[in-house]
Amino acid sequence: MMDFYFNLFASHEVKTGADDFNQPIYAAPVNIPCMIASKRKMVRSATGQEVISESTLYTDVNVKPDDRITFDGVQMIVITSAPMRMLDGSILFYEVSL
Repeated sequence: MMDFYFNLFASHEVKTGADDFNQPIYAAPVNIPCMIASKRKMVRSATGQEVISESTLYTDVNVKPDDRITFDGVQMIVITSAPMRMLDGSILFYEVSL
């Protein structure tokens, strides 16, 4: 239903763990359809800290916090991701703060 609006593509890398130096390890990148808006807002991270989000990505792919998104040559770490639901409870898309 939202496919019409997701006319851009971003590279999504799922965080799979951390190495011996506690640096994140990511899976191979996959292109995902999306729409992205550059808008600055204050959000809370998964640990409850207030952080500034510089962009919001909308996609039908379940993106998780700490995953990595690359769009237009810029790598960004996912701060938060929340499903936007229809009245029947089904997920319409995900709103992702970067």
